[in-house]
Amino acid sequence: MRYRTLKNIILPALLILLFLPIISFGQSEATFEMARTRFKQGITLFNNYSYLGAIEFFRNALSVYPEYHQAREYLARAYRLAGYTDEALTEWQYLFDISRDAAVQNKIDMLRYHRVQSMQQPLPPEYTHVRTLESRDLKSYHFRYPTDIVVDRNKMIYVVSYNSGRIVKIDDKGKGLRTFKPAADSRIFSIDMENDTLLFSDFANDRIYCTDSNFNANFIFGESGSGNGQFHGPQGVCFDEQMGIYVVDSGNHRIQKFSKDGSYILQFGTKGNYEGELLNPTDVAVDGEFVYITDTGNRRISVFDTSGNFITHITDDNLQSPRGLVSQNGELLISDSSSGLIVYNIKTESRVYFSSWNEDSSKFSRLYSSVYDRDGFLYSLDHDKESVAIFSPVEKRYTNLDIEIKSVDVSKFPTVAFYVSVRDRSGKPVYALRPEEFFVTEDSARIQKVSIDYLHERKLKSTMVFCVDRSEPMQNWSDELIWSADFILKEMKRSDSVKVLDFTDDYSVASDYDWSRRRLLKSLRDGTFGEGKQIGRVLYNAITDLLKTDSKRAVVLFTDGIVNETSFEQYSENVIIDYARCHYIPVYIVSLSQNSEVLKDICDKTGGMFIEARKVSDLQRIYSDIRNQEEYRYVVVYNSFKESFYSGWWSNVSIEVESKGESGIEWGGYYIP
Repeated sequence: MRYRTLKNIILPALLILLFLPIISFGQSEATFEMARTRFKQGITLFNNYSYLGAIEFFRNALSVYPEYHQAREYLARAYRLAGYTDEALTEWQYLFDISRDAAVQNKIDMLRYHRVQSMQQPLPPEYTHVRTLESRDLKSYHFRYPTDIVVDRNKMIYVVSYNSGRIVKIDDKGKGLRTFKPAADSRIFSIDMENDTLLFSDFANDRIYCTDSNFNANFIFGESGSGNGQFHGPQGVCFDEQMGIYVVDSGNHRIQKFSKDGSYILQFGTKGNYEGELLNPTDVAVDGEFVYITDTGNRRISVFDTSGNFITHITDDNLQSPRGLVSQNGELLISDSSSGLIVYNIKTESRVYFSSWNEDSSKFSRLYSSVYDRDGFLYSLDHDKESVAIFSPVEKRYTNLDIEIKSVDVSKFPTVAFYVSVRDRSGKPVYALRPEEFFVTEDSARIQKVSIDYLHERKLKSTMVFCVDRSEPMQNWSDELIWSADFILKEMKRSDSVKVLDFTDDYSVASDYDWSRRRLLKSLRDGTFGEGKQIGRVLYNAITDLLKTDSKRAVVLFTDGIVNETSFEQYSENVIIDYARCHYIPVYIVSLSQNSEVLKDICDKTGGMFIEARKVSDLQRIYSDIRNQEEYRYVVVYNSFKESFYSGWWSNVSIEVESKGESGIEWGGYYIP
């Protein structure tokens, strides 16, 4: 009896031990499939810009299967894109701790740097050589004895060739694009560019040309002489912020100022070496209310105000033969043909000297002009070497670009579209990248043809969300609300649209997206007032509303400027700022009564503007600022090699960007439909 009892116990136990691995494996596989299903649901929401919803599904997948690292990667991305940067950092740190992956560490470094960079003091510029563009390598696009250079928003380079009297247009890799010569006997000396408008001087013919970026003439002015509007060998030219024109009339030792259509306004400077006098000036730059001139013969920079009154001189032992002068980012780039580049900080008066690189094995011969592009790269024009040396700020060489996947569209599979942004070290968008600078790999296979110009080709339009404070104190400002909002509405085009959200302790849609000024004004008039002021909630939802739009986007908040203890209870100020900055959606706040440091901070850090309603000029700017935003998003489009029988499979995709010595990589993927 005892033997039978032991047999009845031991035999089932042996059977359990025998089949336990099979049962355990089956349970593990089932658990993973459950997690995978939730991950897939999260991906659908992620690609639909519903990041908060995606977060819940990714978290759910991890609660079922904690080792599902792909779900954790997307959880980190969703936190970041939803504005929760600290939570994103936590998830990326976990992934780095278990992987020691350098790409993951770069994610962490970028997020941390973007969080603190606004509090850091700017460092003096240091440069590292990227490449040199030689005139002799450009064949028919050569530039003999060059004298000046500008770089446009698309990083196209315009080099003035004095000897051949023409302007050569090339890209930053040295590919010739176009040449322009206004007259057979021209000797072009200087060039400037603002808002895609070129300004250049013809030294031989005493003329100033104003054209578009394709050299189609807008107007021409000037003739030989010493009277008003006449020149004797014009050299440096520049625009001011209002497109006013300044010309260095070198032979007459003076500066002449003209309106944006070329009409004469005033002149200042006479020949000499005392205060307010000039000797063979060569170039000019304007910063705010001040005009800076390379007073070459006197080896100094002379400073006047825009009314022509002498202010001061800038002197330096390294100013031996100052030639080119550019004002950018609060700095003067002074190109001295004898001593090299002097970077002069206008505010602090500090100076950085730069004349050689590659451990002093390379140096400028006769530097005539230097200019930054929009990403901070330096282009220096050497007159004797007939070359353009391109330099990167040194910190850019040691920090990868930050690439971020915002969404993936496979609705037209096998065509796949990745919506991505590319940032530099400081968190600013990197514009004007070209298709050949993107490299896409899908499941270890390099995609041969990539397009990136989708959104840039869209028709210009703007989409805005008006957030209207309906708290009880705002009833006193109802007329001012209508008046201030109408500065935007009366400028709108049929292609634009505005959505109106009213808010108190909650928010509601007062008007869905509409272009009609009459209907939108009616919705603003008809709103009802109540208790509460949930500013954080309405701003967060307004930003969310704009994520799917493919136009120029912005949030405009109308309020009395009062912030109470519950205004940012649900969504904090930092979450709003991180959310808006991540998607480059500026927040404009029109205050009808009081100023608020919290609201000002949101505007400043999202690229918007805090506006006091009584400042009409600021109200008049809102619409044009929004509509003229530059598109920051890239849509990376390609045709997948996958066939329909792969439906339901996950396809791994990596996107790399390489530009001017900088590089970055992002990885992700999509489920094949």
